[in-house]
Amino acid sequence: MKNFLVAIVFISMFIGGGNVYASDNKGPMYTVTPVLPENQQKNITDQFDLLVKPGSTQIIQVILKNKSKKAMQLNSVVVAGVTNSNGIIDYKNKVEQKKQKDTFTNIATADEAGSIAAQSEKTLNVEVKIPMSGIDGLMLGGIKIEQVSAAKSESNIQNKYSYIIPIKLQTKTDQQQAKLNLKKVTISQTGLRNRLVTVLENPKGAILRNIEMSLQVQKDKTDTTYYENKKNNLKFAPKSTADLQWALDKPFEVGTYQVTLKVIADGFEKTWTEALTIDKEEADTLNATSVDEKEKNTNSLKMYILLGIIAVLILMIIIILLKKNKQRNEVE
Repeated sequence: MKNFLVAIVFISMFIGGGNVYASDNKGPMYTVTPVLPENQQKNITDQFDLLVKPGSTQIIQVILKNKSKKAMQLNSVVVAGVTNSNGIIDYKNKVEQKKQKDTFTNIATADEAGSIAAQSEKTLNVEVKIPMSGIDGLMLGGIKIEQVSAAKSESNIQNKYSYIIPIKLQTKTDQQQAKLNLKKVTISQTGLRNRLVTVLENPKGAILRNIEMSLQVQKDKTDTTYYENKKNNLKFAPKSTADLQWALDKPFEVGTYQVTLKVIADGFEKTWTEALTIDKEEADTLNATSVDEKEKNTNSLKMYILLGIIAVLILMIIIILLKKNKQRNEVE
């Protein structure tokens, strides 16, 4: 029976890849607290929602508090609210974000957080210069605070924490109606995994919420479905373009396809139909580096081995039970 339990443990390790994870998470040793100004619009305390005047300069402040018994070095950077490849609002600095006009990083600058003494605090200023023409709808941004060098824990795991305080600006209270434009459909690869990509743009200064998408790809002039999938609970930032990625999980097949993308969201609904051509050169190049098929083959091999082990264990149990039954009969 002991050997049987050992075998079960072995199977568990085999399925999980044999990895053991440890966590020594004591949390960040500093806090970032917004100082809400008089022009704060909503009764929320963890972010800024400001009605600003065209041509004005807004000073936004946050309090950085070091709770530890040692001095620490913090880094501060302004970030823009954009839509990422998963269809959620993310915050990126100028280097990370796509080339876009009218973003928060173009009008805001932050003081350097620098060093903060043990168990003390300091106020950090973010200066925002509002354009004379005002803001077209909403503008999303934020201030990101990150510890420059986090100490390693006893388990030799380096914990690194960062805070992002969102900042929403508007010069008018009138709300625009967000929309989406499908710019193009293409193929790509991320992390050595094949992807279909729908490039979508929200040209309006408004957030599009509660988005549901369905994608269907059919071989041209046939009813054969090559790929279909759905995404729910997506959100698009104002004036944001995103390369929304769809996991293909198989090799690209050369051919011409008809792509149908349907979007339903708050106050918006539209269906696009686009042609997609996958040529041999591009398909061969991406398939050569893709791990999708290799991983599928590896998983199949693991499954066959697992089934073999289970079959052997069942056979061992049957033999053991038969032997015990035989011994019992001999004693009687």
